[in-house]
Amino acid sequence: MLREADPDMTTRPLSVREQAILDKALDAAERLQWYVRPRSLSGRCDVRNVALVSGVSIIFAGVFWLMLLGGQEIEPFAWFAAGFVGLIAAGVILGLNSSLFNACHSVYMVTDKRALVLRPRFPFLGFRVQAWPLASNMMVEVVERSDGSGDIVLAYENTAPDVVGKRPPLGFLHINNVNAVAEALAAVAAPFSPRTDAEHVRYMNWADPQQSVRKPDKSLMLVAAVMVLMGCAAFYRSTYLLEKPLYYLLHAERTAGRVVAAQKKEKDAFLPVYEFRTAQGSVFRQKVENTEYFNEPQLGLETTILYFADAPEQAMALCPRTMFGTGAFLSFWGLMFMTGGCLGLRAYRQQMRAWNSLRK
Repeated sequence: MLREADPDMTTRPLSVREQAILDKALDAAERLQWYVRPRSLSGRCDVRNVALVSGVSIIFAGVFWLMLLGGQEIEPFAWFAAGFVGLIAAGVILGLNSSLFNACHSVYMVTDKRALVLRPRFPFLGFRVQAWPLASNMMVEVVERSDGSGDIVLAYENTAPDVVGKRPPLGFLHINNVNAVAEALAAVAAPFSPRTDAEHVRYMNWADPQQSVRKPDKSLMLVAAVMVLMGCAAFYRSTYLLEKPLYYLLHAERTAGRVVAAQKKEKDAFLPVYEFRTAQGSVFRQKVENTEYFNEPQLGLETTILYFADAPEQAMALCPRTMFGTGAFLSFWGLMFMTGGCLGLRAYRQQMRAWNSLRK
C-alpha cells in the first residue's frame, strides 16, 4: 500500500475478486508493493463523449421508431426493424457505458517486478491483466491536468494518431495526484535497467508529436464546410415541415374521425376519406392533411382529427408518422451533418495549430 503520509494516494482495499485475480497474475516470488485506483469518474471529455453518443443513439432510435411505428397501419416487418434498431442503439449505449465503467473500476498495481493494470472486461465478467516490466525509463509520458490528476503513460495503442499526433494511452490513467504516484513509481523502478527494446523506442517516439503530426489537408476543411452547409439546409427544411403540424398539435381542437370512404391512388394504396363532427355541430366528410395511405380501404377506422373552428376544411389526422416523420428525420440528419462538419473544422484547426507549433 502507499504510505499513510500521502492521503491523496491511499485507496480502498482490494475486493476478494480482485485479490483472486491478482494471485493468479503474480509469479511465485513476486510481491505487491502498492496500488492505486483511477478517479471515480474518468476525464470530463470521456464522460461528455459517452453522454453525447448515448443521447444521439437514443434520438436515432426514436426517429426510426417514429418512422416505423408511428402510423395507424403497422406491417410485421416494421416491428422486426424497430427491434433491430433498438438493439443497435442499446448495444452502442451499453458498450460505451461499460467502457467508462471499466475505466473507473480498474486497479493499477506495482510489484517488485512489474507494473500491472487490472481492468474489468465487462461488468461482472472478470478482469483483463496488462503488465509492463519495471525499468528506470518505463514512464513514456506523464500528463498532468489542472486539478492535479492525470495519466502515467506506459505504452500506446498501436493505432493511427489523432489530429494532434496522439494515440490512445495505456498505463495508469485518470488518477489523482499524478505527480506523487509518478514519483512513487520512479522510486520503485529506479534500480532496474532501462528498456532499450524496439517496442519501447517506438512508444517514446510516439510521445513526440513531431513523429506523428502531418500538415493538414485542406480537403478536410472543404468537406467539413460542405457538411455544415448541407446540415443547415436540412435542418432549416425540417423546421418548415414541422412548424404547421406542431402548431396543430399544440393549439387545434380535437374530435373523432371515422373512415367512410377510400380513394384508390396507386396499386394497393388507398387514401381515406374521414367524416368528423366539430364542436359547433357541423359534420364534414372530406380528405384531411397528413393522413396516410392504407393497403386496404379500412372503412370504419377511427382516428383523432385536429382542426380549427375557423378553418375545419384544413383538418389534419393525428398520425405521428406523417405529421412528424419526415421533419424529424431531416432534423436529425441535419444536426448530425452540422455536428460532424463542426467537428471536422475543429479538427482542421487543431491540426493547423499543432503543425504551426512544430514549425516554430
